[in-house]
Amino acid sequence: MAPEILVELTKAIRKLYTLEDSIIHDDKAEARDLRSKQAMLISEVIQSLQELESSVKRESIIGARPKRRSQLVAA
Repeated sequence: MAPEILVELTKAIRKLYTLEDSIIHDDKAEARDLRSKQAMLISEVIQSLQELESSVKRESIIGARPKRRSQLVAA
């Protein structure tokens, strides 16, 4: 996977953490339930993005491994 994708994923995760933090720490009592739902949704998105980020990193590590000698001989 392209390193640009990892950079964009990292930026998106940081932005979501910032948004989640601002929602959780806002003190307007009338919007508490809505903020709680928003924070939960953002947490789910963060988790999904982190899983995707980990998957992309694993794929790029596996793809970057040099071929073994036996694989080179067979090719």
